[in-house]
Amino acid sequence: MKAGIGSDEYMLGLTLATSNVAAIYRPQAAWRTIYEQQATEGVPPPNELQDETDDVVGEQIRRIAAAQATLRERLLAYDPEVVVIVGYDDGVVFNDIQVPQFCTYTGEDLSGSTAVAELGEDPDQHRVTMRCDPAFAWETHEHLIDHGFDVNYMATQHPLGRPEWGTSSAFTRPAEGLLAGMDVAVLPIFINCSVEPAPLAQRCHDFGTALGRILEDSPKRVALLAVGGLSHDPRGPRAGWIDNRLDNWVLSRLAKGDSTRLRTLFDVDSDTLHGGTGQVRTWIAAAAAAETKRGKATVVDYIPALRAMTGLGFAYWDLA
Repeated sequence: MKAGIGSDEYMLGLTLATSNVAAIYRPQAAWRTIYEQQATEGVPPPNELQDETDDVVGEQIRRIAAAQATLRERLLAYDPEVVVIVGYDDGVVFNDIQVPQFCTYTGEDLSGSTAVAELGEDPDQHRVTMRCDPAFAWETHEHLIDHGFDVNYMATQHPLGRPEWGTSSAFTRPAEGLLAGMDVAVLPIFINCSVEPAPLAQRCHDFGTALGRILEDSPKRVALLAVGGLSHDPRGPRAGWIDNRLDNWVLSRLAKGDSTRLRTLFDVDSDTLHGGTGQVRTWIAAAAAAETKRGKATVVDYIPALRAMTGLGFAYWDLA
């Protein structure tokens, strides 16, 4: 049941964050194939990979499912009218013609595929369409401009990177899983997390702070979902390697409500911070938004899954 006019629930009441890699959406039998497709020739795997037996991977899959279930339970309990998804482009939407640093999607609906290319799946067989709220999107976009962010907008879906895939998996996979069966609109917001020069952590933090203040004044009950990360570099120079210390430090800052410590994260030029690890930008933005209400993250789980080539993180901020 939706809250009535004047209710304190008309605001940003829930923020969530989840990793997003192909393996966690497919059964264990597919993990090895995906790994082999994403490995980089000449990059040796970590020695610890040999310790990830089938039993270990099976336990990781159980924990992933439990963490995803926890996030979905939070969403269902909060029952938002709009979910703002802060995600990234994986080379599907943008190309050398244009790569915006920040971009809001303002169309009626957004579609894309959840297919896993490494498994040879047909993108047309895994199509997902999300209902959007153009009026809410435009209002949010205009407020971001008022806050000093030169944000691009996209009112019509016209992917240029890999058109047959539609939009990024950062939006389709959560829509297929976390939002399944929910009567909720989405507002997709892209952050450039991989194409250099990408926005610094300070800029992403400031963006999240502005977004949090905007959503707090929203006439709708809103949840915010960050998608991406944590440390991983599929097909890159650190393919298969996970920076546990970095991931745990990031998560500890979020749990303390101290994301300001992350504002200099990408000031250092390091291989560890390139590749998929750049998606931590979405987590920084989400944490900054939550901390406008002094929110502290509950870290549901962290799984350094070498076979999935990713430090998998799952967290939420209960702000209601």
